[in-house]
Amino acid sequence: MIIELLNLLYGVGKDINSYYKLKEITKYIDNVRLEQIKEGCKNKGINISFRWSSEEKIESRKQKGWDYYYEIDNNNKTKAILKLKGGQILIAKLD
Repeated sequence: MIIELLNLLYGVGKDINSYYKLKEITKYIDNVRLEQIKEGCKNKGINISFRWSSEEKIESRKQKGWDYYYEIDNNNKTKAILKLKGGQILIAKLD
């Protein structure tokens, strides 16, 4: 009886986790969109710095406080890594 209850709770927990899990996608943007993102953060009072980075430098930049900047879309359950057409990735750091 207890094992069946635990299995049921485990199954419900997995379902909830998969429901709220965001799929990671890539979205290509330009500097105009970056300026819109900066303005939106400024209007919300979020002090954040942005920069473009190549994929191979991200790990070393994470040690300095930088990380991927994700654009979240709750309606589509996605989080987008933002890139330039040349492959540079948008990273951010709280000030």
